[in-house]
This record gives sequence, structure tokens and C-alpha cells, in this order.
Amino acid sequence: MSLETAPGWVALPRPGRGTPAPNAPHYVPQLILPRGPRAAVAAALYAYHPCTKKARIAWKAARRFGGLGGFHLVPRRGAPPAEVVERLAPYLPAHTTIAVAESDHRGRYVALIVGEQGACYGLAKIATDSTGRSALANEARALDSLAKLLPPPLSAPRLLARDAGLLLLEPVRWVPRRNPAHLPDEVARAMGAFFSAHGEDGELGPTHGDFAPWNLLETERGWVLVDWEEARERDRPFFDLFHYLFMAHQNLAAFSREDFLDGLEGKGPIGRAIAAYAEGADLRDVDLRELLIFYLRSSSERLNLASPDGRSDYRARQRLLSVLGT
Repeated sequence: MSLETAPGWVALPRPGRGTPAPNAPHYVPQLILPRGPRAAVAAALYAYHPCTKKARIAWKAARRFGGLGGFHLVPRRGAPPAEVVERLAPYLPAHTTIAVAESDHRGRYVALIVGEQGACYGLAKIATDSTGRSALANEARALDSLAKLLPPPLSAPRLLARDAGLLLLEPVRWVPRRNPAHLPDEVARAMGAFFSAHGEDGELGPTHGDFAPWNLLETERGWVLVDWEEARERDRPFFDLFHYLFMAHQNLAAFSREDFLDGLEGKGPIGRAIAAYAEGADLRDVDLRELLIFYLRSSSERLNLASPDGRSDYRARQRLLSVLGT
């Protein structure tokens, strides 16, 4: 099997995103899956990591349907973009096909290389514009340096190859999480230790930058942290932790705004996560409210306000800043 002889693809809205209406006013990212063979279809779904309940149900249903050969019954619709196929061509082994997940950022893609028998050979991140290529360059630098500071049980995927507008990463065979919003204490503690890995005074340290439920993959051997495009060598403490908690609150409705603020006082699971991070980073007597305000302001500046999700996340940050009296 090759891309030329493959049985075609099915292009669907990414699970949980709904179906775009005719003349939809905004971009709806797609998941482009091969129609066969069966084992390849089932493996191809690992190109996308669902976190909402709706997306997880859709993901499991698609895997079951595809594994039974159901995609052969679905008319061909769409295909991987030509620029993705062109950039991937030198890295495709024989008898493989690809699944492509479009990013929320236009011109950025994730492509999983899968074999006829369901083996995964690599996960490629592809960018077709200058902004995306800069993000991939930053991710490559972070994987070569900062990611190596992660303590167990955390790790990062191995970088297999890089090219203009492309990173080829070691594939991660993750297991679906029943509650993706939950942050285990050992992971929060490890993220604190990662921040303090340079052994400085606790004012500044390395951050992943997009530590969110969908970028934390559970595997049989531990946890893998992916998507290092926003990584920084020096940032304020608790940035990563507050980002995870805010994303779980805003995008997964895991807890209320009141629960979030109560966590600053040490209450509930958020309070436990904060305590675990502080223990890992060896931080004491910090002003959590001031650090949360910094996170909300700083992360607002990094949002893509051209996208509906970016605008929604920006408004949510401004509402929380208002509650905090700023």
C-alpha cells in the first residue's frame, strides 16, 4: 500500500467540534482518516487526543466502526493537503498511510504515519507559514534542551527528524483517560521540579508553556508531555500549573471559578495540585494571587484572537481578572 494506491480518506470535523454548516463563518478543523485497511484505521485515530466527554465518545465510536471495516462503506471525502503529502514523502516507509489532524491554527497539521497492520512509525508536525515554522523551530530547540530536564514520571517524545516546516517525532501510544482534567499529584510535583531544574532562586525557570490536559498523554510507562511550541527557558513559577487548571476549567468545565479561587487557599483538588507543585519546586511563601494574575495577563497576550476559541479563552481570562480586582 502507498498513498497513491490507498483506498482514499474520510474527512470529518474533529471529534466534539460538530459539523460545519454551509458557508460556516469560521474555520472548523478536520480529522482526515484513511478508509482502510482496518488495522490502519484503528491506529490512525491516535492522531487526535480527545479530552471532552463528547469527543471521547466520538473517538471510541470511530475506532470501533473503523476497526470493523466500516470506513470502506463511507464515500471518499477529502484527502490530506498536498503540502502535507509533499513534506512527508521522504519519511514514509513502504506499505504505510497517514491520518491528518488539522490544527486550530490554519496551515498547521499533525500527521500520524501508520502501517497496514496498525503499527505507528512516527508523528509529524507540519507548518506551511512563517509563524508555524517559527513555532516548530522553538519546539525543536525545547526538545533538544528543556524537555531533557523533565523528571520522572514525565518525559517528552524523541525527535526523529527535522526539516523545513516539519518535525518528525516518536509516536506515543497513549491510553484514553477517564478524567483528562484530573492532574495527578505526582505530575504536578514533577512540573514544579521541572521549573526549578536550573537551580536558580525560584523567580524564573523553564516552562512548557502549553501544559494542558490534551498535551499530557498517559502511557503504560508513565506520562508524556507533547507540544513544546510555547516553551520558554525563563518564566514565572506556577505558569504551567495555572495554565493546566485554567484550561481544565474553561474548556472541560472540570470545576467552577469559585473552586479555582478556593484552591489558592489550599482547598480541594486544586489546593492539592498547588501544594504538590510548590513542593516539587521547593517554593514557599509565594503570592499565589499575584502569580495567577501574571499568568492570566501573560497568557492572554499569546492567544490567537483570530480564532473563536482564542477569543473565548481571552474573554474568560478577562472575567477572572475582573473577579481578582484587576
